[in-house]
Amino acid sequence: MPIHDDWQSLYDGLMEQYCDGTGEDTQPKGGPCRRGEQVFYAYCEQHGIDYTQPRPEAMEAFQWVGDLTPEEREGRYFVKGRAIHPCRTHHPDEWPEVRVYLEEELKASAPSLSGKPLTLDHGIELDAPNRVLQSAWEDGSVEYVAEVSRDIYEAVKRGEIRHVSVEYDWRILEKLDGVAPRGLQLTGLSLLRRMRPGDPQASVEAWEGVVRKLKEMKDVSKPALEERVRQLEESVRMLRGQEDRRERLHTEQEERARRYGISPKPGGSPTKPADFENVPEDQFADPVNYRYPVDAEHVRAALAYFNQPKNRGDYSHDERVKILARIVGAAQACGVEVSYQPEDPVYRDLPEDLKAKLMGYGKKTTEAEALRVELAKARRTIMDLAKERDALKARASLGEAVVAPASSPGAPQGYVKADEVLAILPKDVPWRWGAGPHELVRRLRAKCSQSIRDQPRGR
Repeated sequence: MPIHDDWQSLYDGLMEQYCDGTGEDTQPKGGPCRRGEQVFYAYCEQHGIDYTQPRPEAMEAFQWVGDLTPEEREGRYFVKGRAIHPCRTHHPDEWPEVRVYLEEELKASAPSLSGKPLTLDHGIELDAPNRVLQSAWEDGSVEYVAEVSRDIYEAVKRGEIRHVSVEYDWRILEKLDGVAPRGLQLTGLSLLRRMRPGDPQASVEAWEGVVRKLKEMKDVSKPALEERVRQLEESVRMLRGQEDRRERLHTEQEERARRYGISPKPGGSPTKPADFENVPEDQFADPVNYRYPVDAEHVRAALAYFNQPKNRGDYSHDERVKILARIVGAAQACGVEVSYQPEDPVYRDLPEDLKAKLMGYGKKTTEAEALRVELAKARRTIMDLAKERDALKARASLGEAVVAPASSPGAPQGYVKADEVLAILPKDVPWRWGAGPHELVRRLRAKCSQSIRDQPRGR
């Protein structure tokens, strides 16, 4: 049944107090949750409240204000509001930083605010007549009526003062999800002009505004109320249907997560996107979040996208391996050739039977190792030749002649034959070695070939 607007503040206050998100019956945080609704309905039953109907006139707000006659109100100014309701407040620059105000403590301490002085922004004392006249526990909060000076009253009417904050003493502090003061005694009420309230629902309002709103509510016709109730009932049915659907989709997603070993991700979809609604569940590389369809139409795009490491940020390494294995397997089934990427750790950890089918796996690795060995040999030879060249230049600068022994058919001492250098140089240098090594080997081969051609015949 829909909750009447008169009781909505009580409902909202209990949802915030009991729906802390720590258990199954207290989720979602802030409500509505099963625990909060149980407390609300029990409270209404205990106090004989029909929450589907307007508040009875005998229970209208401020029936506990006191026995002020119209004559006594003449020339005086009054405000009302909520001083505090059960909630958790945060004070980063104070101790305790997190404070939990429990319903039973506020309910017991509510009368203690009566007669207490008013201050401005917790620091400016206000002269008479600024004080709380009456306070009581109503509708899930500590409500109050206060008498104020004309300047304060006008500031409230202009909207310059819209919130309040209670001042209190406590007997003990109990450690809960934060710190809960016990044995509360409310010692004052501060009107907030420049400060922010710890309890955002703590309010202050001019007395005239309250009277006017109550009158407007009474003037609403019965047909209009019935139409409003009908609209609220329809909204509740729609919201409950949406909540049931979200719960069902969440349960189905968790089942897929257990089946495929991939966790739900932020931004992941519990339902198939409209563009892929005809793709079967097992044709997604990530079927938990419905990402990367790998049917024949989309598998190439999935492979190209997931091959970029920057697009894998949401996943753990094990999840990446599982997703890539599904993409590669689907690509091979569709006849798409996939190249092995040895520098990618996800490719390296794919199952061996899957890696064996990748283009370049095994053979390419062996060829690369062989080329690296040849390149190392060539580099050592080049370094040795450079050292010999430098030694010969040094000897020539000292006037020494370098003459090959007439009796030796081989190369002079310290020299290497051109054909021997030519024999150890690789014939083809892969471009992936870089332009420098490629050009150096090309020049050495050309120089050695020219030297062989220039030798006198018979040598």
